[in-house]
This record gives sequence, C-alpha cells and structure tokens, in this order.
Amino acid sequence: MSGARSAGLACCLWVAGGLALALAAGSSATLDGRWRLVEQTYGLGSAASASEAPRLRLELTHAAGRIAGQVWLAGHESRRTSWPAMFRDDEPLPVLVVANEVSAAADSVRVRYVTDDPDDEKNVLEIEEDYRLVEDGAALAGSVTVRVRHDGKDVGGYRLHRRFERER
Repeated sequence: MSGARSAGLACCLWVAGGLALALAAGSSATLDGRWRLVEQTYGLGSAASASEAPRLRLELTHAAGRIAGQVWLAGHESRRTSWPAMFRDDEPLPVLVVANEVSAAADSVRVRYVTDDPDDEKNVLEIEEDYRLVEDGAALAGSVTVRVRHDGKDVGGYRLHRRFERER
C-alpha cells in the first residue's frame, strides 16, 4: 500500500474511531440526576407561565426500564413527592400512573397519568409528560399536555413546554 494511501486510510480510521467515541460519550448521558425547571411556556411559547413554575425541582432515577422520580418546589425539599405529580396551591394531587415509558438509552421518557379535577368533581385531568435530553445531557426539554374530560368527553386542555437544567 502506498504511503499516501495508508496515511489516508489511517486518517479515516482515526476520524471514524473518534466519531464512534464521541457518539458513545454523548449517548452515555441519561435522565438520572437532579433537574431545575428554568423555563416554562404555554402553547406555542409566546407567553411565559406563572412565576412560581421555575421553582420546580425534579430528581430522576432509571431502573429496570422505568423512570422513578421525586418532585418538589424549591425551598420545600422536605415536602418531596413521587413523580409524576400534579400540584394545586403548592400541594400534590393524588394521581394514577397509566404509563411510564423510557427509551432504551434512558435519554427520553414519557409518562401518562390521571387525577380528579379539584374544581369540578365531574372532570378528570389526563396528563402526559414527555421529556428528552438535549445539549449533550445538560438539559431536559419537553412538554406537559393536560386534557380535561367532563363526563368522559374531551372538553379542552393546554400544553406547557418545559426546559430543565441539570443540577447534578
């Protein structure tokens, strides 16, 4: 093999090997960790939500193909509750988890759960949270979709877009 050709082949192998290592390093980031909500917007993202929202903290642990978590409001860590959770006046509502799906690489999760609407006993809230790692695992982005069912009929809802930053 000529010197130039073998040098070119070695260069290509080095680049391919470096790319494989970079991909492997990038894929090692998982949802496990402690997260701080830094941004939350409604719908298309044109309006920021309530100022309390960025107080939300989330800690996730991946085990046996599921994601378990704890959630709390900043300054109230002693009042942690299981995630997923829906809050009303800084208090968690009881929820029933319908689905907890994590990707094989543990870099995205989708949970679905339901809770009774505290404002109307005939309403049920169906909530879906969907998050994925972004920025090489430094952030978690996704959405929370809330559908309201009244006597079994869909009567509306809303979507929040969220971005968390990793605390540790």
